[in-house]
Amino acid sequence: MGTAPIAASRPSAVRRYPDHQAGAASAPGELVNRISALPDHHIVLTYDPDGTLVDRVRAALPHQSLEIVRELSLDALPEAMPGTTILFGNYLSESALRAASDLRWIQTVGAGVDVLLSVDLTSRDLLVTNTSGAFGVQIAEHALSLMFALARRLPKALESQAARRYAPEPRDDLFELTGKTLGIVGFGDVGQALARRARGIGMRVIALHRTPGGASPALAPLPDLALDPLADSNRGDSSALVYEVLGPDRLVDLLGESDVVVNAAPLTPATVRLFGREQFARMRPTASFINMGRGETVDQDALIDALRDGVIAGAGLDVTTPEPLPPESPLWALPNVILTAHYAGWSDTMLDRIYAIFADNLQRFDQGEPLRNRVNLHAGY
Repeated sequence: MGTAPIAASRPSAVRRYPDHQAGAASAPGELVNRISALPDHHIVLTYDPDGTLVDRVRAALPHQSLEIVRELSLDALPEAMPGTTILFGNYLSESALRAASDLRWIQTVGAGVDVLLSVDLTSRDLLVTNTSGAFGVQIAEHALSLMFALARRLPKALESQAARRYAPEPRDDLFELTGKTLGIVGFGDVGQALARRARGIGMRVIALHRTPGGASPALAPLPDLALDPLADSNRGDSSALVYEVLGPDRLVDLLGESDVVVNAAPLTPATVRLFGREQFARMRPTASFINMGRGETVDQDALIDALRDGVIAGAGLDVTTPEPLPPESPLWALPNVILTAHYAGWSDTMLDRIYAIFADNLQRFDQGEPLRNRVNLHAGY
């Protein structure tokens, strides 16, 4: 696929000069001078599933001249990159990075940046930001759905329903979430959104975070967009959401106290196989493990053994390794496992949140202001 300009009404031009009104009188040579000028921003979009992003970008910067290229193919991306100053998307190849000598800022689509960081960006003076804040609500709801389904043994009920068999679940296997302890590993946007909702159903919440005592975003949420309708207008002190925020060295304590453990940690060198045989052995035999982070943060063979041997009671997994999960994986057949196909982050309002964060950052970038959700490339989040 070749690089193609967005504006179909101007088939041979990708530059746009919104300050020039059609039909307005111009001095001789004025339009020529404008067209020969470089655009204020050269933007490449590698993600635009609903086809509305170009108009949203123009609306965010209505008084700037923009060159916008929509290139959804990784193979063709190097052709689009010369002159690019802003990249929106989750992927980048080494060849595309070499072609992007003018690149200054990358806005990712997701909160996790592990895919993007497969390319070495640390040698370049680049700003990288993510869309943290766009996924907390739906991933928190997804985690709660898996927790409720395990607590009420819904997979067994659905199996009986499909077989037209009336088979009540043994009462001793059912439990309530109210009054139980939820341990959240990773206390960013998703972890905080989950904590708000878990507290609402009467759970005791503890969390693990790189900064013991709390986690506060660098910038307040957009004033005209409720990224999480349950959050305070300024989000306040996140430590107030939980009974205790523990440091990374206290993972074992969290595991031993929790009736449900939810992994919401990003994938970084420090979190690869964070959950292994030793960690599952520290959990209660009645506890469930929910993975909303990345499959690579878990030793999957160790998890399978823990589920088979009754070391833990059950698991709800939105992510696995590899993905797609191969048909021969034992996880498919385990009766105490619920699998979803890595769609916890999707919802009917996801794109609006992603695009609002990008538009806000576009305006900040244009004005030379600090960007929201800046990523530490060395830390990986």
